[in-house]
Amino acid sequence: MGQARTVHIIQHLEHIPAGYLADYLISEGTQVNLIRAWELDGTCFSNALSKVKTTDSLVVLGGSMNAYADTEYPWLKAVRELLVRRPREKWVTAEDKLAKPTSETESAGKTLGICLGHQLAAVAFGGSVEVGALQPAEKSIIQIQWRPHELSEILNHPRYVFADHNDRVGKVPAQATVIAENKNGVQALSYGENYLTVQFHPEVNEQVLYSWFKESEPENLNTYLEDYSKKQALIAETSRKLASWLVE
Repeated sequence: MGQARTVHIIQHLEHIPAGYLADYLISEGTQVNLIRAWELDGTCFSNALSKVKTTDSLVVLGGSMNAYADTEYPWLKAVRELLVRRPREKWVTAEDKLAKPTSETESAGKTLGICLGHQLAAVAFGGSVEVGALQPAEKSIIQIQWRPHELSEILNHPRYVFADHNDRVGKVPAQATVIAENKNGVQALSYGENYLTVQFHPEVNEQVLYSWFKESEPENLNTYLEDYSKKQALIAETSRKLASWLVE
């Protein structure tokens, strides 16, 4: 892992935690600040977000709600506002009105959006999300294709990933570059060298997977578990690479 850097993780629902990602960060001694959004009122949530510095890294996890569900989940608006303010390039300067650094030049923190986090960022930057577009849902192990890009190189182009979603990014924001996709749509976007969002779930370990299946009770459960076990090592390695990237 790299230099000491705090990583803030916004978790939307209790049964959708950071899994492998948190495990790797904590095992390397990274300072992790978990923001459990559903437990906080508006004031407390705003206070929590105000502590996310430009030089810190940020992870926005997935959730079963859609990216527009502000009425039922009022913190989503604040998350979108934070996502659009985040630095997108490696360096921030005193002239950067979004950065407000403590020195003339600092290394900016990274931003990672996962599933819902990927969709929230797309909406925040002026794109759109197609709610319920995938019927049936894109679920379990899927194949994706990567385009040449610095961030896809960092992840070593994992061909197989775990997905669980009905919604997908429709209109890609002008600020974003598609770096991975498949027949069901966009799978990863880069908003700059320090800003990555993915539709899939690199964080899902066995414990998280079982909790999800307990919630949804899918058909062909044994097939899902068998497919996951075959690619589990690759999923874990992708998460490890992301954890290293977050603290560089």
